[in-house]
Amino acid sequence: FANPRDGHLIVSPDASMFYCSFLGSDDLIAEVTGSAGNGKTLVIFKDSYGNALVPFLTASYDKIYVCDVRYFKPNAIQCCKDVGTTDLLFAFYPSTPAGSNGKYIGAILNQ
Repeated sequence: FANPRDGHLIVSPDASMFYCSFLGSDDLIAEVTGSAGNGKTLVIFKDSYGNALVPFLTASYDKIYVCDVRYFKPNAIQCCKDVGTTDLLFAFYPSTPAGSNGKYIGAILNQ
């Protein structure tokens, strides 16, 4: 939150950009403004595969915070409280929790 920058949800329709097509990169945290008008806030803890879900969720939430577990250092529970989380989603490739990135998931849950 200390160094915000504006960006686009869908960066490129070019399929050769793969994961960077959505959100542009894997950032520590990205704030996405949705269009629901219902006061709901979603926090997503994800690996790179979770980026592709975000465009489908914008119509259901006013705010979406997309947090990449590989780079996330803040206290996850406090962060969820600070942004007024109403819903929480963990979005990972199936082998991520059991693989090498599983340590990052454990780190944010054990704070």
